[in-house]
Amino acid sequence: MFKTIKQTDTSIGETAGNSNIPVELLKELATKGIGERAIAARNPNTPPEVLEWLSEDYDSYDSFSCVRAGVAANSNTSRHTLAMLAEYPNSIVRAGVAGNPHTSRHTLEKLAKDPDSLVLKAVAANPNISRHTLDKLSKNPHWFVQLEVAKNPNTSQFTLTRLAENPFGDVSRAAKANPNITKEEIERLAKYVEIYDNIETLFRKIKDIFVDIGYSLADLFLDKGYIKK
Repeated sequence: MFKTIKQTDTSIGETAGNSNIPVELLKELATKGIGERAIAARNPNTPPEVLEWLSEDYDSYDSFSCVRAGVAANSNTSRHTLAMLAEYPNSIVRAGVAGNPHTSRHTLEKLAKDPDSLVLKAVAANPNISRHTLDKLSKNPHWFVQLEVAKNPNTSQFTLTRLAENPFGDVSRAAKANPNITKEEIERLAKYVEIYDNIETLFRKIKDIFVDIGYSLADLFLDKGYIKK
């Protein structure tokens, strides 16, 4: 697929460690073994079209999808390719997309609902994620996700105030150290955060009650024959 170049005495593996690898050599590496393809996938000089081709890489020996993971983490990968990799089954690949600074907000919002906590951790660390989503992630049960929210430069004062009271010391310290908020603002906003959380909990309980009522009515209508299965 790619134009190759004449091989020199220096092995491909040794040459690939050079941050100044020529584009033509990166194209050649992209057609070699797993190790060389993984290096080409991670190199920021690799052209977007080569990265798009590598994003479809498959090798039965590459059980960790290291080539696709390299493409997912590469700052030169196009948003279109990143959006496709966000759907990939391997969570290492999805985490690479979630942590990529060029990933679109739309793709990040989808990844914020990912079932894998390491993907959520990467989303929480991405400065392009919305404040609303960061607030949701601040309530994630995993402390390492909360920690990334606390360190994120885009996290709101409101969310930081909640995290400042977190039982995990690292999370609490990170929230208080975030430049978006001061000690005085934490004290001022604390009572409002508590009120908001109480109201949110109340509405969640009300929603659950209505869902239960809905299921009960459906069962009743089925029993009476008003609804056919």
